[in-house]
Amino acid sequence: MRPPINIPQLCALCALCALCCYLLACNGAPDTVRGKIIEVTDRNLAEIQTLRIRDTNNQLWTFTTTGPLQKNGAHLRLHQALGQTIQVHYHQKNGQLIATTLSD
Repeated sequence: MRPPINIPQLCALCALCALCCYLLACNGAPDTVRGKIIEVTDRNLAEIQTLRIRDTNNQLWTFTTTGPLQKNGAHLRLHQALGQTIQVHYHQKNGQLIATTLSD
């Protein structure tokens, strides 16, 4: 014999699932793009002010940052000089693309 279904717990679980879906749709995992570096502007030695890359579809992407990332401007300019691509994880805030992590 099965135990009875606990309706309040089931409703709470459904509400939690709906909330998770909403948060993922609105503020979920960062988006990702890969491309060649076009321009890097330093904020200081450790931080990037602006990063521009061009993806394989020839679309130009312009990012800003809110703090230091794993790579600094000098490292990214080396990739630029060698024509290597990087991967940028980002999210949008107030119409701006904010880079959150960079990968070689």
